[in-house]
Amino acid sequence: MTADPSTRQRRAQQEQEQPKAHEGQRETPSGRRHYLPAQLRREHILTTSREVFARSGLKGARTRELAAAAGINQSTLFEHFRSKEELFIAAVVEPLGETIDKSRQRMNGYAEAGNAEDLRGLLQAGMLENLHGMVEIYPLLVQALYSDVELGKAVYREHLAPFISARAEIAQDMLGDGIDARLLQLASFGMMFAVVLDRACREDAAQPTSQEEQQQELADIARQLTDLITLGAPPPKPK
Repeated sequence: MTADPSTRQRRAQQEQEQPKAHEGQRETPSGRRHYLPAQLRREHILTTSREVFARSGLKGARTRELAAAAGINQSTLFEHFRSKEELFIAAVVEPLGETIDKSRQRMNGYAEAGNAEDLRGLLQAGMLENLHGMVEIYPLLVQALYSDVELGKAVYREHLAPFISARAEIAQDMLGDGIDARLLQLASFGMMFAVVLDRACREDAAQPTSQEEQQQELADIARQLTDLITLGAPPPKPK
């Protein structure tokens, strides 16, 4: 007996709603598909979505593309996140806050330096960690700030501005009179962002290619930026 059109339509819809056997699932030794628990699937969606958002931005990414990247269908995606915007906040904006918190914790440790040399060593180590953090969050930061004008302003006001102000408050006691601590922190953040922007976009032959060379370059940049912030630019060489 041939199924009526409404029955065929329901079957087709059910098949479409079945999760795909991709990264969102795991195959057991017996060959059966093992579906990920809800929390693991959510984390998997966040991981794959970061790659899509970094490539396409908030406005350019489509829910179908986000679902396909996670190996699920759109209905499953919306079981975890009510909208594309909510997914963007969870995948892109919230990790920025976590990285910022780590940087703030390092900043609190600077007050424990016993002398100027110890402080410089802590600052250089912190600068290197911050550069590594900036490399990691750079694609997300760009999308968070520039994918959508209003969202970018909100991200800056709610995350970056308080972070910079908190760092300035901690640094104020270590600075001499006449130095604007917040301006110094803005300059420090801007320098790190510019360094990573340059690394991400330049195509010259001098760019380091191996991981070891990249690590060494970052360490050298951290040293130079620390010297620039703590000692200032050296005087010009005599002619």
